[in-house]
Amino acid sequence: MVFKLKELVARIDAKLHAHLLDENLQFIQFAFRWMNCLLLREFSLDLILRLWDTYLAEYGGSEDVSDMSLVETSDIGEGFAPLHVYVCASLLTHWSKQLLAMDFSELVMFLQNLPTSGWCETDMAELISQAYVYKSLYHHAPGHLLQ
Repeated sequence: MVFKLKELVARIDAKLHAHLLDENLQFIQFAFRWMNCLLLREFSLDLILRLWDTYLAEYGGSEDVSDMSLVETSDIGEGFAPLHVYVCASLLTHWSKQLLAMDFSELVMFLQNLPTSGWCETDMAELISQAYVYKSLYHHAPGHLLQ
């Protein structure tokens, strides 16, 4: 999932991706925690509940759909993992302007302690909405991720 995030950010925000590489920041240094903890450490509990509610509503298997003709076969069994990658990409690109002005140590500190304490449900809804936009653009078009 970390590799998919890296590919996705390279396509969505090439300038940010290049800056992170120029600063020798590996995605594993911040994104592993995002993937492993499902962003639990990045947001308040009420916002995590909102995010995870969206994750749980994501298609998780054939038992959830009455008409399988409406389901892409590549989606079966993926659960919410793909959406989580797009949420992480949305989160990273949200801070793009600030991140572009930082050096390695500032990047690490910022990405491990995101300034989301003042976020409200509207901010989370915007983050999720952007993630769905990215998913609709790139999920079933992997050629869009190739450089």
